[in-house]
Amino acid sequence: MRLDSNLSHKILKKYKKEGLPCLSDTINRLITLDEKKEYSVEDLSNIILEDIGLTGKVLRTVNSFFYRRTGKEVTTVTQAIVLLGFNTIRDIALNMAVLDLAERNNNTPLSSLLFSSFLAAHLVQYIYKPENDLEGESVFVATLFYPLGRIILALFDEDLYQEIFKTAENNQGFDNNVSQFLMELGRGICELWGFPPLIKENLEGFGKGSSRLFVTIKDSHEISRVISFKKDVKNISDILQNLSEVTGKNVRTILPLIGKAIKKTLEFSPKFKDIFSQKSLNETIKTISNDAGHSIVSTKSSFKKDSVEDRYLNLLTQLTASITRQGLSLDQIYLFATEVIFRGLPVDRVFLLLLRLNKKELVPRYAIGKGTKALRDKLVIPFPPKKSSLKISFMENMVMVSTWKECLGHEDKQGFQREFTGQSSVQVLMAPIIVSGKFIGCFLMDRFIEKKGFSQRDILKAEAIRDLVVMASSKK
Repeated sequence: MRLDSNLSHKILKKYKKEGLPCLSDTINRLITLDEKKEYSVEDLSNIILEDIGLTGKVLRTVNSFFYRRTGKEVTTVTQAIVLLGFNTIRDIALNMAVLDLAERNNNTPLSSLLFSSFLAAHLVQYIYKPENDLEGESVFVATLFYPLGRIILALFDEDLYQEIFKTAENNQGFDNNVSQFLMELGRGICELWGFPPLIKENLEGFGKGSSRLFVTIKDSHEISRVISFKKDVKNISDILQNLSEVTGKNVRTILPLIGKAIKKTLEFSPKFKDIFSQKSLNETIKTISNDAGHSIVSTKSSFKKDSVEDRYLNLLTQLTASITRQGLSLDQIYLFATEVIFRGLPVDRVFLLLLRLNKKELVPRYAIGKGTKALRDKLVIPFPPKKSSLKISFMENMVMVSTWKECLGHEDKQGFQREFTGQSSVQVLMAPIIVSGKFIGCFLMDRFIEKKGFSQRDILKAEAIRDLVVMASSKK
């Protein structure tokens, strides 16, 4: 089959003109974010948090390198942005959004390829010692996108992808034409998406063949493909030995880490568990270990999802620690607390409103949840509230349940109610923020999607978070 620059240019032109494949809205929103804008951190948090799957993947990826350096788990997107920086988290989110195609696409070859990429990335993390922290933070995603040309080809034309790789298997590898094509395609997509240099420098067919990182990535992908695609590679012992020499870890040490990497990879996506059975994976890696003359540990997954209560307690603990360390600004704490409410209670939308200088209106400072971005300029709460019940809430510093209609009062100049026709009766949980007798603002949250109300337990949770915010505000 003839693969040339014309085909790679055709594919690149398609994605430049029509937008990026699948998840284009999420990806394009991430790319166009400007870190210098006032709401950049909040916007980045919102984009990630709107997708529960993406949130989980970002946090797992962050912890895969951050936890190993500090021994402390990162449990919120906001915390990740504060600790690692806007650009780092945006790049991670972008990479995870692209790889999330495995869960939203019935393209089985693509899913297998992504599983293989995740497996290689986890293995590299376990066996490679980075030269510096910056490289350590990027090495995971650099490994993920080593086969970027293959990923894009599988997206563009599944049948063509299968035909090319079936031919490659029969011929024991790619010819120069295919290798050149994949390299051009990978580099072109890197330019379109604005990926950092470390990814470009370690692409399949283009990477610095003599660098320690590139060799580690290349050999890890060779091993992961043997496992993912059940390839019969006769020189697997040579690959393991080469990996040992490059990383300084002996083969006996590397083999159990392969099992550990498989466990981590299976946790990333339910789709992976649908495609790969634990029994099949065990048999494959057992064959690898036998060929290498060593044993390998069991890869039985022990992954367990946390409960809502566990998540709330973990988030509350992290918020408390961040406040007591006094390392965050007040704005960062406010955003952190907003996310704790969103994920810890949980709710569909949460707004942090602050009192304007004229002390007559409450307007959003931060908001997380579906559709909140469009409401930022429309949501205005008159102050003091029109309803006597809300006045009592503010006067006595009480967290209480109300409705959007009561919160908005009789006036709705910005058209908030018209924006959500029929939702005026949806319950709202209001938590006023009063510091040293002065009213600052409040949290408003709802569950408008299911139109579900709030329990006494929800009120107590909101109170605990609000009290931490008040404590933090009094110290600033």
